[in-house]
Amino acid sequence: MIAKRSRRRAAALALVVLSSAALGAESPATDPAAAYDEELTVTATRLPVPLGATGRAVEVLTAAEIARQAVRSLPELLRLFAALDVARRGAFGVQADLAARGSSFEDVLVLVDGVPWNDPQTGHHNLDLPVPVAAIERVELLTGPGSALYGGNASGAVVHIVTRREPVTGTSGEATVLAGQHSLSGGSAEVAHGAHRLNVERSESRGYRRGTEFDQGSISYQGRIPLPGDGATLGLAAGASSRDFGAWRFYSDRFPNEREETDSRFVALDGAGRLGKGEWRARAALREHEDRFVLDRERTDLVANRHRTRVGDGEIAWRRRLTSFGDLELGLGFRDERLHSSNLGERARDRLNAFAAWTREGKRVDLWGALFVDRVDGEVETHPSLALSVRLGPGHLRAAAASAYRLPSFTELYYRDPATVGNAELAPERSVTVECGYDLVGDRWRLGATLFERRGRDLVDFVRAPGESLFRAVNVRRVDTRGLELSGRLELAHGVDLVLGYSHLDASGAAPEGTSRYVFDYLVDRVTARWSGSGPFALSWGVSTSYGRRRGQRSYATGDLRLARPLPWLGVELFVEGTNLGDATFRERGGVEMPGRWVWAGISWKSTGRGTGGRHDSRRREPTEQKRVEVSG
Repeated sequence: MIAKRSRRRAAALALVVLSSAALGAESPATDPAAAYDEELTVTATRLPVPLGATGRAVEVLTAAEIARQAVRSLPELLRLFAALDVARRGAFGVQADLAARGSSFEDVLVLVDGVPWNDPQTGHHNLDLPVPVAAIERVELLTGPGSALYGGNASGAVVHIVTRREPVTGTSGEATVLAGQHSLSGGSAEVAHGAHRLNVERSESRGYRRGTEFDQGSISYQGRIPLPGDGATLGLAAGASSRDFGAWRFYSDRFPNEREETDSRFVALDGAGRLGKGEWRARAALREHEDRFVLDRERTDLVANRHRTRVGDGEIAWRRRLTSFGDLELGLGFRDERLHSSNLGERARDRLNAFAAWTREGKRVDLWGALFVDRVDGEVETHPSLALSVRLGPGHLRAAAASAYRLPSFTELYYRDPATVGNAELAPERSVTVECGYDLVGDRWRLGATLFERRGRDLVDFVRAPGESLFRAVNVRRVDTRGLELSGRLELAHGVDLVLGYSHLDASGAAPEGTSRYVFDYLVDRVTARWSGSGPFALSWGVSTSYGRRRGQRSYATGDLRLARPLPWLGVELFVEGTNLGDATFRERGGVEMPGRWVWAGISWKSTGRGTGGRHDSRRREPTEQKRVEVSG
């Protein structure tokens, strides 16, 4: 039976691939001027440098690429990166954990327009963002440690979500509605006027099986105004979201009938301008998050936790070009973390930090370095990073080394229920990563390969010892992870774009006796591929496929498809989207079984107005931004 089901899934995936190839066969050729990005500028290292000068593995996912795929939430969007392990607990972004290079879900730093978003209560909430997918301009992935750039919680990777902020002339609007299987319904809308944008989004479903229903929505605003001074501006962003969902087996197999509600709110200010011979920038943000969790919805008296987190964050930096010495950035920052919890009690943590970043571009060798000093409750952490890039043949040979750290979350330190117990004596995690790679760039393609080794100590895990029923938080003394990452981007004939990715991990260490919940639960192999293009009758399409083999579990493959047809005389676009078309059975985290085949359809409308940065429709952009992309971290 299993073999027969696997053949059916393979046939479905093959059908998706063949259909995309057939559609692309008659599509128009791509303009050669849209060749791949020799001029790609990256500032995920804080200072803007050409991609080949970073010495690090960097990937960018643009709005044009996102719009061509069946993506309706941030976790589904991030699954397009092969180097990320996105362990979802449900569909449409209700909750997901994010890991990279063998790190835990606490070790990937999430930024929204430069503001750190990680939750001190638990990393399970790091992707609980009031940012609709339609509001995202691009997503940047800096794989590997980022503590030398941004402090703690960045030993696996840095994910930067950049929202749309391009101004429009006059007023424009967009709207999308959709409906599908499992009583799915939803929609989104945007209104833009000048340099101001307002986005709203809503979705709900009865769920794909027991305990998977959800009702969620978000609203966000972005705006910018000029300030007195030489090119100075002030930006304002604010947002709120609410999620109510069944959490079947999210955290416990003993008590599977769980339920959870979350609310998130934030406001952020940022400014920039010139100061003397350099440039200044500053930002400040306040984020609040509420989590209401019930361990057994039939027995609310058993465990019913309520957590409220408040985080204040800010920094100020100055940047200057020092002639032949290179570019230098210096800055100071702070972070204030507060938690009020019915389970964890009253908790607080304060951080003060100073950082420096430097880069120098040479004729053949580019150098980059960073240093971050973090003072946390009287204790000082110092973490450096160094990278170089050498022009070798038709590409760049790169190498980097960096140290990183992470403080245990409040849940890891203090949580307690009938299934899980924290440990107030946990030590901070520490790691050192070295990597080397080579990027080869052609006129219409880019290939990259990276080898890395991460040596971690005192990694935090929840472990259930033999004969016990409780998972307890412990430090795993030593875990070494080695891996390989491959990537490829090609512009094929007939306007077809192809993006390929592969990652492999191998972790070794003294695994504790019993069952590990996180540290030794990782994707051994992951392959991703996505195609996009246009076919006859103005039909556009996007296909993404993924293969995964998780440690201790059987492998699985999934395929997603998006088909869209504009109706210009009505000013709308019709679309059909489907995920897991092969109906694979698989799990990405714990005992949570992911949905099988799920199909929905919808309609999008756009009032173009006189926008300076408008799109062809509410989901799809023309690929004109591929020539030059500035990655701002």
